[in-house]
Amino acid sequence: MGSDNSLKNSKKVIKNTILLYFRSFLSMFIGIYSSRVILSSLGVIDYGIYSLIGGVVLALSFIQGALYQASQRFITVELGKESDNKKVNEVFCMTMNVHIILVLIIVITAEIAGIYLLNNQLKIPDDRLSIAFWVMQFSIATVAFNMISSPYTGIIIAHEDLGSFAYFDLLTSILKLLAAYAITFFSIDRLLLYAIFIFFSSFFIRQLYAFFCLKKYKEKASYHFLWRRDLFKSMISFSVWTTLSAFTSTFRRQGYNIIYNIFYGILINPAFGIANQVSNAVMGFVGNFGTAFMPRITKNYTAGYLESTYKFIRINAKVSYFIVLIFAIPLIVECDYILNLWLGNVPPHTATVLSIILIQGMMMILSYGVHVGVRARGKVKNYELILNFATIVGFLIFYISFYLGGAYYIPLLITVIIQFLTSTISVFLGHKLIGFSFSTYIKQVYLKMFLLTLLGFLIPLMISILLEESTFRFILIGFVSISSLPVLFYYIGLDTAEKDISIQIIQSIKNKYSHKKNRMNV
Repeated sequence: MGSDNSLKNSKKVIKNTILLYFRSFLSMFIGIYSSRVILSSLGVIDYGIYSLIGGVVLALSFIQGALYQASQRFITVELGKESDNKKVNEVFCMTMNVHIILVLIIVITAEIAGIYLLNNQLKIPDDRLSIAFWVMQFSIATVAFNMISSPYTGIIIAHEDLGSFAYFDLLTSILKLLAAYAITFFSIDRLLLYAIFIFFSSFFIRQLYAFFCLKKYKEKASYHFLWRRDLFKSMISFSVWTTLSAFTSTFRRQGYNIIYNIFYGILINPAFGIANQVSNAVMGFVGNFGTAFMPRITKNYTAGYLESTYKFIRINAKVSYFIVLIFAIPLIVECDYILNLWLGNVPPHTATVLSIILIQGMMMILSYGVHVGVRARGKVKNYELILNFATIVGFLIFYISFYLGGAYYIPLLITVIIQFLTSTISVFLGHKLIGFSFSTYIKQVYLKMFLLTLLGFLIPLMISILLEESTFRFILIGFVSISSLPVLFYYIGLDTAEKDISIQIIQSIKNKYSHKKNRMNV
C-alpha cells in the first residue's frame, strides 16, 4: 500500500512542482530584472539604504515562511484526519488568532530595535535619516500584512492547490516590478515612494488571498473569533519555536548587512542588496520543491508511512541542491561577466559576496526536508532551541572575526563553515526525533551532492581558465552546466529506487501525453 501511494504521491508532487517552477522561473527573472531597475532609479546610496532598512521586508520573509508552514502543518494534519469543515475552520480561526498575536510582538520588537539601530549604530548620511525612518515604517507595515496572509497561504498549500499559490506569487513579483518602474515617473523622493508602493502591493495581495479563500474554501477559511485553549496551547508552542528559529535566521542574515555597514560604511550594503536579491531569487525557485513536498511529508508522517516520509525528505534535499547547483555554477564561474552585463555599474565586492552567499545557501539546503519532517511530528521545542543556539554562536563567531582583522570576505567564508555544521546538527537531530538513518542520509545526500558538485564545476572551471572572458565563454559554460548536470544527477545523485520512480513518472507523463494526442487525432 505504501509503495503504491509512493508513486501516486510522487506524481502529484511532480505536477505541483512543475506549476511552481513555471511561476518561479518567471518570478526569479522578474525579481532580478527589478533589481537593475531599482538600482538605476535610486542610485547606489539610496539602494544601499533600502537594502539595509527596507531589506527587512526581504529578511523577514523567512519569518512569514515559518508562519505559513505552521498554518499549513495544523490544517494539513486536520485534513489528514478527514475532519469535517467545521473542525478545519476552527483550526484556521485559531491559526489566525495566533498569527495576530505573533505579528504584534514582531512589529513592536522591530520598531524598538529599528529605531535604536537607526539613531545609534547605522552609518546613514544625515540628510537621508528622516527618509530612512519612514522607509522603515512602511517596511514593517509590509511585513505585518505579509504575515497576516499566512493562514490563507497555509490553507491553499494544505489542499495542495499549488497552481493557485503559484499565480498569487507571480502576481506579487509583477507588482514589485511595476513599483520599480513607477517610481521613475515621479520627481518626489523615489526611495520613500518605492517603500510606499511595496506596502500597497502587499496590502492588495493580502486582500486578494482572503477573497480567493473565502470563495473557494468558504466553510473552512471564513474567519470569526473563537477560542480553544487546547488548540492555542499546541499552536502557540509550535508557532513560537518555529517563528523564533526564523527570527534568529533573519537576525543573522540581516545582521551580516548591519555589521558590514558599521565596519565598512553604506557603500558595501549595495553589494549585499544585489547578492541577496539574486540568492533569494534562486533559493525561492528551489523553495518551491519544498513547498510542493510540505503537505505530502506531513500527511505521510501523520498516516504512519515512515519509509515514504524518509524517502521524500531525502529526495527533497537532493533535488533542491541539484537545482541550486545548476544556477550556482555559471553564476559563480562567470560572476563578474554576468553582473557587468546585468547591472553595468556593479557595486564594489558584489561578485565575491554573491558567490559566498550562494555557497552558504547550498550548505543550508543539505538539511532542507528534515525541518518539514520534524515539524510534521509537532514537538519542536528542543530541536529549535538547539538550532537557534548554534545559529547565535555562529553569529558571535562571525562578529568576533571582524576584530581579528583580515580581508572583508573572511567573515563570510566563516559563515559557510558555520552553515555546514548547523545543517549537519539539524540532520542528526532529525535522525533522533523522527527515526531515519543518519548514516544513510549522509551517504545519500551529503556524499552524493558533494561528488556532484566537484564533477559539475570541473569542466566549467577548465573552460574559464582556457578561454578569455566573452559572451561565447558564458554561453558555453551555461550550456555545459544545463546539459551535463541532469545526467550526472541521475547517475550519481539518485539511488536505485529513486531512478525507478523517476522512470515510472516520466513514462506515465509520456503515456498521458500520447493518449491525449491520439484522442485529438481521432
